[in-house]
Amino acid sequence: MFFVDLKDYSTSMKIRIFLSILAFCGLISGYAHSQGKIVLLNGKERRFSTAEVKGEVIVYQVEDTTKNKTKKVDRYDVFAIFRDSGVEEIIYTPDTVADEEPSVAEVRDYINGHRYANLTYRKPANFVTGLEVGVVSGFALPVFYGFGVPILYSVGLSQFTPKLKGPLTYNYNSAKDVLEPLPTDSATSNIHVTEAFSAGYGKKARNLKFKNSLIGGGIGFAIGASAIAIIKAL
Repeated sequence: MFFVDLKDYSTSMKIRIFLSILAFCGLISGYAHSQGKIVLLNGKERRFSTAEVKGEVIVYQVEDTTKNKTKKVDRYDVFAIFRDSGVEEIIYTPDTVADEEPSVAEVRDYINGHRYANLTYRKPANFVTGLEVGVVSGFALPVFYGFGVPILYSVGLSQFTPKLKGPLTYNYNSAKDVLEPLPTDSATSNIHVTEAFSAGYGKKARNLKFKNSLIGGGIGFAIGASAIAIIKAL
């Protein structure tokens, strides 16, 4: 009787272990297939329908695509995988031995500074001045030389970092990993302006200056070059 009970007990345990493995596999499968975003170290984001870390790369399927084609991103370019369920998987691991790489908190601040600039930095003058430079260069210079002037102007303009003006008008929602407009009943933002946050803001703001002035310069150059071509044809 003792041996029969032991055999039954072993069979029961095997069944429990088997069911536990199935449940664990189902959990892992659901985790890998939940939607979310990959947050890169440069502040950019990539939405996905599925994502999974496989060795040195992260394999993901772009959200809202009917094709089953997957893409890859180097894990060393990624800060974290944030899923819409609220689960965050930190991928970035600073080198604690060298003690030269920024901490996880500093990288998060840098990314939020990048996001804040993308939401708040608005300066139409960058486009307007680029437009003016483009018109003059297109009108006064030959096409080969004139085309380079708006580019040089945009490069020079982007070397100056815009100042971060306060008070901040957004809060950081850690549950969703997004910046949200500051509630009207809230006096101050929950974002602390650290050196890393300012660096992220400055980097993105400079990129926006370059982009907007270059767009204006390109349009202006086309206007100026077209105007001089019409005049010469008369």
